[in-house]
Amino acid sequence: MEKITTDIVLIDSGVEMGHPALKNYKVDGISIAKCGNKYILDSDINDTYGHGTAIYYMLKKDNPDINIYVIKLFQEDLTVELEDIIFILNFIKQNINCKIIHMSLGVSFCEDIYLFENICDEFYQNKVFIISAFDNLGTLSYPAAFKTVIGVDMVSKGISNKGYQYVINSPVNIRFLAHKQLLPFLDKKFENLIGSSFFAPHISNLVCKNYKEIVNEDYDIHQFLKNKATTIINIENYSEESKKSFPIKKAVVFPFNKEIHSIVANTDLCSFDILGIFDTKYLGNVNKKISEVLPYCSNDNIIQNIEKLDWSLPFDTFILGHILEINNLIRKDYISSIIEKCIKFNKKLYAFDDISAYLTDNVIKTNLNYYHPEVKMGDVKNNTFGKMRCINKPVVAIMGTSPKQGKYTLQLQLRRQLKKEGYRVGQFGTEPTGYLFGFEVVYPFGYNSSVKVTGNDSIYAINRMLGEIERTNPDIIIVGSQSQTVHYNTGNLAFYSIQNTELLLGTEPDGVILVVNYNDPIEYIKRTINYIQSLQETTVIALVVYPISKDTKWTVLGSLTNKCNYKELVAFQEKVIKETDKKCFIVDSQIDIEAITEEIINFFSEDS
Repeated sequence: MEKITTDIVLIDSGVEMGHPALKNYKVDGISIAKCGNKYILDSDINDTYGHGTAIYYMLKKDNPDINIYVIKLFQEDLTVELEDIIFILNFIKQNINCKIIHMSLGVSFCEDIYLFENICDEFYQNKVFIISAFDNLGTLSYPAAFKTVIGVDMVSKGISNKGYQYVINSPVNIRFLAHKQLLPFLDKKFENLIGSSFFAPHISNLVCKNYKEIVNEDYDIHQFLKNKATTIINIENYSEESKKSFPIKKAVVFPFNKEIHSIVANTDLCSFDILGIFDTKYLGNVNKKISEVLPYCSNDNIIQNIEKLDWSLPFDTFILGHILEINNLIRKDYISSIIEKCIKFNKKLYAFDDISAYLTDNVIKTNLNYYHPEVKMGDVKNNTFGKMRCINKPVVAIMGTSPKQGKYTLQLQLRRQLKKEGYRVGQFGTEPTGYLFGFEVVYPFGYNSSVKVTGNDSIYAINRMLGEIERTNPDIIIVGSQSQTVHYNTGNLAFYSIQNTELLLGTEPDGVILVVNYNDPIEYIKRTINYIQSLQETTVIALVVYPISKDTKWTVLGSLTNKCNYKELVAFQEKVIKETDKKCFIVDSQIDIEAITEEIINFFSEDS
């Protein structure tokens, strides 16, 4: 095929050849349709939907002398798969010389963002500009959202009806005020049409008319579009920086509390060595083996006295767990002492609690290498006008009916098993230890929460962070939650699980594993299942119960848990299965984790 030269390549539904509005134009192009595993090229570009006819007319009306080459992709509707778009872009790269690729299309669920974006980047580097309209459903769609693509959107109010608004620091580059336009459509008729795709041709024409000026070495397309805009909006304080890089090679941990328990019980999931586990002598754990305190753990290292820590040992990081309650109980300021020692011995500090109140001294700020997982308003980064990412990777959430029932343990066990079976696991954690296990994202809204955002900001931030995980190309994403999903009682704000609702809305899990207690009322379990499945289009895949009882004695810093009666547990399991019509797993060994993992894999295999 001889290489074609044109001004604009229009990828759309074709053009109605006999439409009176186009009688003065000679339409040239090709149809590409998928047949099985192959693509068939055909000369019939007649429009059977109407959209392409309207777009072609708009391009020609404003700029009659431009050359347009039509590629008919759509048939009866405007649905398209990523592989179809990739094929056509590669076809253009090999067979057509052009200035602009006009795409009134895109995908919201993108299974290979990197591949798609790299192809668009290559066109941009070769001074071929892709103009793409955003999805009218309000989501973040591709290629419009890519940096090297001009993304065009419309809004119902708030901007002038003359010209367009240019947006700085946003994937939404251009915004028009929405209004209907009378345009040619099917069967030689005209229709009043509205949608972002019917504004994008104005930008393609503008760029085409001024192409020589734009490709000048001292100029770029964004500066040109900014100069031509009626109004300009700058989304300030937007940064694409991700979490601070905080590599750890060797560490010590203190104190020996619930969050630290998860570390010492899962050292194989940590990418660093633990040189010592420390606690205060007042809690009764010092000089005991870890396995004595945590019977489920095979770690036989000795818990040492923090007062006897040799700070000259070759560890690079001090991991400081939740300490404020211990400070208050013992009336000793461990935090100040540890900060002082970290500076003196050049150790990094990873703290679960917000210790910023201790960092007011400039000397401390300057000399302490410190990290604390937190989410602030600056981390929301809403630069898309509320457009959210549609995650195209399988997402499974671990939810629960109460605190302290094994949700985090299950997340780590599933991570280990899935990785063992060869899956690439992405993970969204809600415990400050998440980064220590290699999670991509931590949103710590559990005990002593350091999440400073709520409501829509929280939903948006969670969704954006999940998008960051998706970009690492995992096979599956595990999402963790906190406490109960649905309130058990009313009458106090502390009873309401608003943040778990925000988590569900922001992550939109495809499936949920619900962790329950053996003494939970069946009606409460059913209410939780119904809430999860009604809030989102998701499925509770299975229920999980650990053989532990919380109705036990209390210590100075919380409750202890013991194993419950196994016969009662089995009876509860059978009742739950009958009442909920869901599988219920009792987790008492590695075999049970393997069974739950298989259930999750089968769920997503059937779904695909």
